[in-house]
Amino acid sequence: MGKIIVSENKTLKLTNALVSQLKIEDDFQIKVEQMMTFIRTHGATQIGPLIQKTVYSYSEDDQPKLEIELILQCDKYIHDKDSLGKMTPVIKISDCLMARYIGPEENIKYAYDKLSVYAFEHNKTLGDLNYTVYVDKNHESDVVIADVFVPIENNG
Repeated sequence: MGKIIVSENKTLKLTNALVSQLKIEDDFQIKVEQMMTFIRTHGATQIGPLIQKTVYSYSEDDQPKLEIELILQCDKYIHDKDSLGKMTPVIKISDCLMARYIGPEENIKYAYDKLSVYAFEHNKTLGDLNYTVYVDKNHESDVVIADVFVPIENNG
């Protein structure tokens, strides 16, 4: 059985973040492994779990557009101009709704849905992006713990 707990006024703060664009032709797992290898080969250590940033928008011809970035934090800033992605010293996103999701990975979409319903019921407008922090995964039961952060555009 799954569980989703919603909280308000949460802040997501990431430091020494390696941010890498995930293209449609990229293999997700290979991209994550490349990022982890990049961090290790530059003498740094990964801190914390994988974070996925998703931005929803529309192109000039009103076609839906989805952009995904993968983020891993390091114990130090990596100075490398020809890197796998870009290094960002600090990413801080304030005033977010957050959903703590515990359940099968294939049902994580319900966390996003619950945040949308919560925002509707509390007269809040959500931004067009979200950050999903993959806190833990039990590989035997396929149960994940993930925190989904969505910035609030206004408080109604």
